[in-house]
Amino acid sequence: MRPEMFHRVTRALAVCLAFAFGLAPRAASAAHEPVNALASSASPYLRLHAGDPVHWREWSPRLVAQARSENRLIFVSVGYFACHWCHVMQRESFSDRDAAALLNAHFIAVKVDREIDPALDAQLIRFVRATLGHAGWPLNVVLTPDGIPLFGFTYLPVGDFMRLMEQIVSRWEADPASLAAAARNVSDMLESAAPPPAAEIMDAADVRALADAFIQQASETADGLAGGFGQQQKFPSVPQLALLLDSQRREPVEALEDFLRLTFGAMASLGLRDQIGGGFFRYVTDPGWEVPHFEKMLYDNALLAELYFDAADVLGEPAFERIGMDTVAFMVRELASLDGGLFSSLSAVDAEGAEGGYYLFDANDIERVLDEEERRVVASAWGFEGPSRIEHGYLPVQAAESSAEVARAAGMSVEDAAARLVSTRRKLLEVRAGRELPRDEKRLAGWNGLALSALVRASQRPGGEQFEAPALGVAGLLSEELWDGSVLVRARTGTAAGNGAGEPSVAPATLQDYAYVARGLIAFARAHASGEHWDIARRIVEGAWERFRTPDGWRLSDAEGLPFSGTEPAIADGPMPSPSAVLLDASMHVADRFDDEALRARSRATLFAADTGLQPAAFFHATRIRAMLQWRLDEPH
Repeated sequence: MRPEMFHRVTRALAVCLAFAFGLAPRAASAAHEPVNALASSASPYLRLHAGDPVHWREWSPRLVAQARSENRLIFVSVGYFACHWCHVMQRESFSDRDAAALLNAHFIAVKVDREIDPALDAQLIRFVRATLGHAGWPLNVVLTPDGIPLFGFTYLPVGDFMRLMEQIVSRWEADPASLAAAARNVSDMLESAAPPPAAEIMDAADVRALADAFIQQASETADGLAGGFGQQQKFPSVPQLALLLDSQRREPVEALEDFLRLTFGAMASLGLRDQIGGGFFRYVTDPGWEVPHFEKMLYDNALLAELYFDAADVLGEPAFERIGMDTVAFMVRELASLDGGLFSSLSAVDAEGAEGGYYLFDANDIERVLDEEERRVVASAWGFEGPSRIEHGYLPVQAAESSAEVARAAGMSVEDAAARLVSTRRKLLEVRAGRELPRDEKRLAGWNGLALSALVRASQRPGGEQFEAPALGVAGLLSEELWDGSVLVRARTGTAAGNGAGEPSVAPATLQDYAYVARGLIAFARAHASGEHWDIARRIVEGAWERFRTPDGWRLSDAEGLPFSGTEPAIADGPMPSPSAVLLDASMHVADRFDDEALRARSRATLFAADTGLQPAAFFHATRIRAMLQWRLDEPH
């Protein structure tokens, strides 16, 4: 959203906030919904909330009709299985009897798994980010009885949560018309914020100017001391780093190379990555990459594996290739399903309810498991000395600059220190094997599409033969189980507890699924010279254009969601690459493969459509810029 539109929206929302805060609570009325309805949900995340005293429902557009007929507000809470703060808010607020009574009395309460319904989540994220300036999970949004977002927020402690909800109820009962009008005003502004698709096409100079704008914006937010972007919590920023690597490949710049080496080194050696078990966490909470939130997502690891392969090639750094291979090995080892494909995530919270508890080691663990020489080595190598920065124990991070420094601090040879680290890693992994870490066993189409791309890349690297069979299994899941020849299914979740169906539960696919699955199948088809998988990729691409492209732009889902448009001319990058940009790139590959001039012309016109909003926000459209540069400048494709 452009800055001027952001300020217009926030000024409009101030009308709503003026009503919502500072008002006395009203007494609760009798509850309308008799039970919590999540016990038979297909979503493992929603089933975690089946024991809450809140009378949760699953999202359905029919709820809006019910809310309208009863003149009741709707409370939507969005989260996901691996989310730390989602667990905290469940424990503090949604398990609290008084908070539950408040919700049950005055709201239709809805729980949403963002991984099952990413389109609804994206609509709500867009509203909360525009009105508060930030968004995340748990994402909590109050809707009017007409389904229009009224107020949104993320995590709040139970006391603040109850006061806010009481104030909203009080004002709604006193003057619902004013609040409904304010909500509609904000919704209308969001509708008008995105310009219509442009008819003009960018030329090579326009694309270069857009790429230059991206480089400038990236340099302005880059952290030259610690790597990455920003000065607070750090995310992997895969789309942006991928474009920077492309830039470095085309036109090497010493300062950019230094930044890339710093960033990739920090992400691999510090708290973002599990140093003894492999795999990356979702993000870190500090600018120095030391303290993660401990959820491990399939999509992060798939994207980062490919990114490290690119970094190894561009920067000539073999260590980065090893990180990529190790990350793919983690995916196969920890997330593989016996039924084919890969599961979604590992929880941030262990079976005992401790954030990161599965990965941490306290002083008793270290004293009990490691001998004296091993303790000396890990004190300098992994920072296992002094007070821990994390509540439940030490997290292994690279604390020394070199193996020689570790050896000197431990008073032994480099060879002996290295041997002690090997034995230490083995012992600590044995400790972890005795712990329990919950896993979300959804198999999501789009995320498995990303995983397939990573598996194919890994299988083609030296020593990557071990990944050929897993790649074949994921390709089978996507092309045989989730694709029926005409429609793609978003998820297989297994038989939901108590639903008695005896068959895996499914969810409709989104633009994200179609785009990422097409990308993965194209990678597989190329590696295996598979005409069959090329054909499937083509049909998936064609299906995506039919389902998700409108005269006004792209929509994330063709299922009915909130009663306002979610259509955008160009979808920005988030933690994952823009699905519209990925689909356009896949479409160009399909057009080349089948010499489909109509698809090529349509894809090129959409990819290079002029948009005055792109250049000011170039940093958030890295995937689209990358595709523009490839298809405008690179030959052959």
